[in-house]
Amino acid sequence: MRYRMQNDESWDPNLFLSKEFIIHGKVFYLPVRDDYMMLSSGVNHLPVPTIWKETMQKEIEEDFLFQQYTSLDGFQTVKYAAILYERFLYSRGNIFLKADIEACMTIGASQAADLALAYLHDIGKKKILLVGMTYPLYMTLASEYGYQLQESRSALSNKDMPTVIELKKDIGTFEPDVLVFSYPCNPSGEKYTDEELDEIMQTLHQKGIYCIFDCVCNIIMSGKEVTVPEPFILKNRMLEKSIIVTSFSKTESVPGFRIGYIAGCYDLMQFVRLKQVSIMNPPNMPTIAVWLTLLFRCLYLSEQYGQTEKERKRLICCFKRIFFSTTVLCSQVIRNYVSELIDQRLLDEYEKYKEEMLAQEKIFVSNKEYVETRLLFFLDGSTRMDGGFNYLVKLKPCHNITELDFCEDLIQKTGIAVFTESGFALKKAKENDYWVRISLAAPIELFRKTIDRLYLYLSELES
Repeated sequence: MRYRMQNDESWDPNLFLSKEFIIHGKVFYLPVRDDYMMLSSGVNHLPVPTIWKETMQKEIEEDFLFQQYTSLDGFQTVKYAAILYERFLYSRGNIFLKADIEACMTIGASQAADLALAYLHDIGKKKILLVGMTYPLYMTLASEYGYQLQESRSALSNKDMPTVIELKKDIGTFEPDVLVFSYPCNPSGEKYTDEELDEIMQTLHQKGIYCIFDCVCNIIMSGKEVTVPEPFILKNRMLEKSIIVTSFSKTESVPGFRIGYIAGCYDLMQFVRLKQVSIMNPPNMPTIAVWLTLLFRCLYLSEQYGQTEKERKRLICCFKRIFFSTTVLCSQVIRNYVSELIDQRLLDEYEKYKEEMLAQEKIFVSNKEYVETRLLFFLDGSTRMDGGFNYLVKLKPCHNITELDFCEDLIQKTGIAVFTESGFALKKAKENDYWVRISLAAPIELFRKTIDRLYLYLSELES
């Protein structure tokens, strides 16, 4: 197990990532700039869903996208859609669940994470345990709010997220107030099984520990079994001690819009609203697209849960009612457009959207298979990708070169930019044994050309 206290000297993953960014920026002055590819970006470079393009265009044409003020918790249509969606997840299909669940729209998941840690600090929490490696945002925020910080990582090979036994041991040793889960883990792509997550939530309930689930990479429309944390939060009576942080950046290929939300209990939302008063209301966003996406996710999960057609119609009816009750003062043209969409082609658009999402996942699978086939000779390990589109690999030739030297040499010779282990961890990686994040959400042809160049580079490095 590897961990450290926040007030220990030595390691700053943000500074390390900044150095890697500086190295990557040099590509603009290199002959290989036309071949530039960020292989570790963590961003979805695949096309935006068709329904997003159509509805955003309509909102622009009718001045709907940018002429509506929002409230303290965001534009009401998307806020209430998010609440319905979270109720659906918590209850495995019952949007009428009577529970203390509220939501507030945020400027991406980053602001949601900031609000979550600010709230927990405000109610007296002081010690955070990170479950596996994660993006250094949480390390930055923990430092800002004065938390003591440790990370729990597995000692097993081909694994970063700790096993349940390892995690329980670290909980017993460190005695944290809060656990932070990146779910699925970013950068490793790992998740717990339902049984494992249930056991962890039982432990948190028994010890009175709060938790944050950062679900930005959790793709709901998947050929794999969908695992979400909400049902186990509810089952183990952890609703008032759990916070959901998420966004649409990774799943819908729209990182630039910074569309996020935070979900949790009433007290959390009261704190968030007071914060929004002193900062700004959440900005507007593509309302119809977000509202439809949450409805489509519910319809997909409804299929997985084996719900009847009557239940699915009731689900559509609730989302429809939310849209029209929250847009009374909006353009009648927009309301007519949405009415036509729901009444005449909603299920057709849902099937098209589902087809696009599942096709996206096939690209992730194809790209991962290409990495593991083309680079087979050089692979020294990889994490199991249970969800999302990021995972970690170890490369044998990297045993002979440090992380920063590897990043610099790779960008100089191939135009390929990568992020390595020390940018995601509280402890610097070993000089000759470190993970490299691979992001699979890129067009197949571009991705394969990139891996081919990486293969040639690793061949040269190995020799």
